[in-house]
Amino acid sequence: MLFLPFVVSAQNIYKVTGKVTDYETGEELIGVNIFIDGKKLSGTVSDFDGNYSIKVAKADTLVFRYVGYKDEKFMIDVDKVLNVRLQSENIELNTVVVSGSRKQEKILETPSSISVVGAETIKNRVASNAMDFLKDVTGVHINKSGIQGGTPSVRGFNGYFSNDLMTLVDNRIASLPSLRLNSFNMIPTDNDDINRIEVVRGPASALYGPNAVSGVVHIITKSPIDEPETTISVGLGVRSYISDTLPNKNNPYPRFDEKDITERTIRTFAFRHADTIRTTKKRGVKMGYKVSTKVFKGLDWKYSEPSEPVKIIRSLPSTSGPKYLLRDGSIDPKNKGEEVNNVRDEHISKVSVDGRMDFRFKKDLDLILSGGFNTYSGVDMTPIGAMQNRGWKYYYAQTRIMWKKLFAQVYMNGNQARDSYYVPTGSMFKDKSKFYALQLQHTTDIGKKLNLIYGTDAFFYNPNSEHTLNGRYEESDNIQEAGAYLQAKYQIHPRLEILAASRMDYGTQLEKISISPRAAFIFKPGTGQNLRFVFNKAYKTAGPAAYYIDAEQATIPVDIPVRVLGTPNSGFQYSFNNNPYYDHQL
Repeated sequence: MLFLPFVVSAQNIYKVTGKVTDYETGEELIGVNIFIDGKKLSGTVSDFDGNYSIKVAKADTLVFRYVGYKDEKFMIDVDKVLNVRLQSENIELNTVVVSGSRKQEKILETPSSISVVGAETIKNRVASNAMDFLKDVTGVHINKSGIQGGTPSVRGFNGYFSNDLMTLVDNRIASLPSLRLNSFNMIPTDNDDINRIEVVRGPASALYGPNAVSGVVHIITKSPIDEPETTISVGLGVRSYISDTLPNKNNPYPRFDEKDITERTIRTFAFRHADTIRTTKKRGVKMGYKVSTKVFKGLDWKYSEPSEPVKIIRSLPSTSGPKYLLRDGSIDPKNKGEEVNNVRDEHISKVSVDGRMDFRFKKDLDLILSGGFNTYSGVDMTPIGAMQNRGWKYYYAQTRIMWKKLFAQVYMNGNQARDSYYVPTGSMFKDKSKFYALQLQHTTDIGKKLNLIYGTDAFFYNPNSEHTLNGRYEESDNIQEAGAYLQAKYQIHPRLEILAASRMDYGTQLEKISISPRAAFIFKPGTGQNLRFVFNKAYKTAGPAAYYIDAEQATIPVDIPVRVLGTPNSGFQYSFNNNPYYDHQL
């Protein structure tokens, strides 16, 4: 009878063992606090592999608690193996990205360093365009050139038009066709329609090709099926006044900043409507549509450039020389032209319209059709001088298909720049270029540890500057690029993965194959921790404008033209006339 209380007590003690993992990924969680409810001092933690063991009394409630995850509670009344899967409630750790490996994965599992500007940040921040959301992203540098102008870069080396950083909108390359320049003020997407922005820091050529030398900025918009809503945004602001603006003393029309506050006022209006379409006949199909528009008006800072002439004669470049224009913009039959005052117009005007149609067939197949149009006026900086843009039009059309682990898309970007001209010379610039892309990608798993991503891309650049930019090369400046890539990711241990990737590209401008390798060692010492060792080799191929530009930019005394020339023959070649005053000519 003396031993009876001990026996009864021993029969009410149970041993519970098991493993704690992440609900979505199955990753073992290290250091999870496991204790009896109301007795926090009596408990244990999960080990390196997520395993645990604990003894509890009958009717005790076992609590599993971990930072960033929801608590789980279980009442124990028998010896048992209890495997617990915790659901994450930490948004940052649970963020799913697509830009690191061109497939969905958690941000801590990517082989690249990625930052995400989330929907909440975008909603609560005032920005003139999408570029302004990148100001606080680690490693990103913004080179501003006015209220709307500017370019982002990663790892430095920024300039007026930095194109080392690939800019994507919903997997579509959003740079200007032919020029291959990142211009955020040309993107039709409105800020209210952006779901998130992913920034990949570091070379990404192994998967994305030549134009991702320093990384990728990927703007991902909202699906009308997942986020149907109607929003109207009205913005009113005032830019600062520069009191010490320096005029050009030699210019009879000195430029001073506007003191009148109404002249420096910025006005914006945006509208977005997204909704689903009911389908009664085919219940397995979901349909949604959205349309958005934005208007931006303002006056940029004024500036007088001493090197710019007071008066100019506008001209239309051609293979036979410049054709000078009259004041009304027509070609002078006498080819002399008429002088006009060379005064910059800093008024900014941007109007954009964007639309999208989504079809979701059950859960396996998505079809997305989208298109947009943008028109822009203002002064932009270029590597060869300021450009006065007058109604520069940019447009695109895109079709995407996602079926299980297969992704395919085809799209087109187009330009329509008619009345733009270079301020230093008055030389007109026309651009009717187009860019076409065809992309195919598939993801597959071999067993439980090996994941493969492979695909192919084809890009077609069709410049058309009507001889105003590419001059004598206008008829032979098309470029085609084709590439294929393969990435393999192998899980050695639940906390240790290795990755290898390679891409090959062939371009008609270089007539050779370029190879970009990638290797990574990914170690997760603990939940929420990621240690990467990554090697990337990136390469860059110049666009049509860099190869085939042939434009007169100035004239020095004795009517000697100064031209900007590309390198169509894979190198610099100089031509000159015989010099009778030089005795040792080659």
